[in-house]
Amino acid sequence: MKKIATVFALTLALTTTATIAKNTEDKPGANIENTLPHSQPAIEAPSPQEAKPTKEQQYSPEQKAAITGLKLTSSIK
Repeated sequence: MKKIATVFALTLALTTTATIAKNTEDKPGANIENTLPHSQPAIEAPSPQEAKPTKEQQYSPEQKAAITGLKLTSSIK
């Protein structure tokens, strides 16, 4: 009984595989040329520009407090 079940399962698997293989051969879109994407041409672009360092700005304590929203209790001038 075990051998009959094994033969039946093997026959079913092979039949299913053959049926699927036959169906994919009949479809026009199933070949390798149509399934893989075509390569895209390289896009030429200029090289990135070098970033120029910015000059560090000097803020007074009052300006720094105004930027951050703090209140100064005393200011030394």
